[in-house]
Amino acid sequence: MKFPKFLLVLTLMLFPVSHVASGEEAAQEETLASMFPDGLQDRDGKEVSLDVLDGKIVGVYFSAYWCGPCRKFTPSLVNYRNANKDDFEVVFLSLDRTKEAKLKYMEDAEMDWLTVDYDGDVKTKLSKKWSVRSIPTLVLLKEGKTLTLDGRSLISANTDIAAIKDSRMETEEYNCGRCDKTHTREKLVLGE
Repeated sequence: MKFPKFLLVLTLMLFPVSHVASGEEAAQEETLASMFPDGLQDRDGKEVSLDVLDGKIVGVYFSAYWCGPCRKFTPSLVNYRNANKDDFEVVFLSLDRTKEAKLKYMEDAEMDWLTVDYDGDVKTKLSKKWSVRSIPTLVLLKEGKTLTLDGRSLISANTDIAAIKDSRMETEEYNCGRCDKTHTREKLVLGE
């Protein structure tokens, strides 16, 4: 089901959008290496090079088998990733209670994507970095930088991967309505 475009724009405006800026732009590989210092694994637990993420939009997916909304969204994410695997990759961060539950979830949902060591601290570190408070959460990265914390809306709307790849962050001014000051925020602008 496709979202009407105005609902997608409204959702992206209301949901926190984040762009992590640094004084010096780091290379994608260095940034991803710092996010995933223990490396990546495939579904079978084999090590996978970070190079497989080069040039792709990366979805960092916080989810768990016990979570009903996660199990409802995951098939859409699987289909989207499979249809766009040349330009889009998912890194699964399981919040399941056991490693066995994580592996069963990956198998049952046919998650043929990347993950991290279940016992590592990556999921804790990244959930704090992006203030993840509920699941499912899909954080999208472009060139190793945070593009949006609400990748779920983009995937649910079946947004064209080219529009996501050509997206950019812009600063906009707005009035919150609570005070007389003009505020600024980062806004995601999709490519055409």
